[in-house]
Amino acid sequence: MRLIEQRLVHAIEGGLPVDEILSVVEAVDEFMADTVPDEVTEALEGVVGYEFSETEEAISHLNTESELSEHLEHLEQLAKVTGINPDSALQVVSEKLIQYERPDYDEHRGSFTGPQQSQRAEFSDDALISLFSNLMDQ
Repeated sequence: MRLIEQRLVHAIEGGLPVDEILSVVEAVDEFMADTVPDEVTEALEGVVGYEFSETEEAISHLNTESELSEHLEHLEQLAKVTGINPDSALQVVSEKLIQYERPDYDEHRGSFTGPQQSQRAEFSDDALISLFSNLMDQ
């Protein structure tokens, strides 16, 4: 039994995604509620605490709206199971999610530069007549 506890602690501390942390917390609550070893409890408190207190770092690898939305849902579920206030963590994820939802107009905006003074040509009457003379001959 001690070996199983050590492997569970090692797996928990090894870096589980939030959905797997949620599964482990639920399984421990369901099957080990009265007999949870202190090491397992401490490991779970550490990773759960990390998800809620170091949220920006915990989500730094998430790069899509769907990943962030999914993470948001998992945090809400984890908060319900653990009784932790998720407000600040949810705010961090929501702010990063807004960055993906808001279009970046500057990125797609074309630039136009008008002609510079040296590029402007002045047309004299003779130059205009020469330019359009072939139209008038017909």
